[in-house]
Amino acid sequence: MDRIILASQSPRRKELLEKAGYQIEIYPPKLSEILNKNLSLDRALIDIARQKTRAFAEQFSGQFDEKLPVLTSDTMVILDGEALGKPKDREQAKEYLFNMSGRSHEVKTAILLTNFSTDSEAEAIVTTKVYFKSLSEQEVEAYLDSMEWTDKAGAYGIQGKAKDFVQSLDGSLDNVIGLPIEVLPDLLEKLNNA
Repeated sequence: MDRIILASQSPRRKELLEKAGYQIEIYPPKLSEILNKNLSLDRALIDIARQKTRAFAEQFSGQFDEKLPVLTSDTMVILDGEALGKPKDREQAKEYLFNMSGRSHEVKTAILLTNFSTDSEAEAIVTTKVYFKSLSEQEVEAYLDSMEWTDKAGAYGIQGKAKDFVQSLDGSLDNVIGLPIEVLPDLLEKLNNA
């Protein structure tokens, strides 16, 4: 069984890793994520994952087994080439949901695995296309009342009530939840052979 350090406080990532049979230790770093507008979206997402790795290394220095791979990750919802982060309030969440209504958007996750003992890295970007049905005012207001949208990129979590908004998806469901587990074996192999 693979042991991994998860440098994240996301309960969804923890759940996905445990369900896939990974043994995990959690060390969530604290940092302000800053999207570098000078990079392509994919590179900017990897950059945020790297910021998380640096914050983890600084905040937990000497507290973790350096031979274990450290996983950092960032998930972003993209509509018309623009990143929709976590909404700052209900109004912004409502705006996000209506903008995605009856259309497709992308969910991108950057994964970065780092081995501090060998100073090696393996990275991946996974993209899933999500198609929302047309949403009514009533559906959106009921969803906003549930408060499920808080702390979620794009103002929704596909594993909760918002699954009813999804008409179809093209790609990995786990990616939309927050971590495309299917790419981990290859990344771990790359890291071990680096």
